[in-house]
Amino acid sequence: QRVGIARALANDPEILISDEATSALDPQTTEEVLDLLEDINRKLNLTIVIITHEMYVIRRLADKVAVMETGKVIEEGP
Repeated sequence: QRVGIARALANDPEILISDEATSALDPQTTEEVLDLLEDINRKLNLTIVIITHEMYVIRRLADKVAVMETGKVIEEGP
């Protein structure tokens, strides 16, 4: 996962899209990836769009949340 994130950052993006970056990871590696995403957001001031089904990830990282169902936003919140 970290290599994929580094590869994406090499292109100097305006937005980083993270699609299930912590799925199927053990708890320690999950924390390391979340720490890395927090550092990227803070140090590079980079917007990160996170796609996940894990509520812990949302609570830990998200400033804004949009819940989607069948391609439509059904709920939004800070």
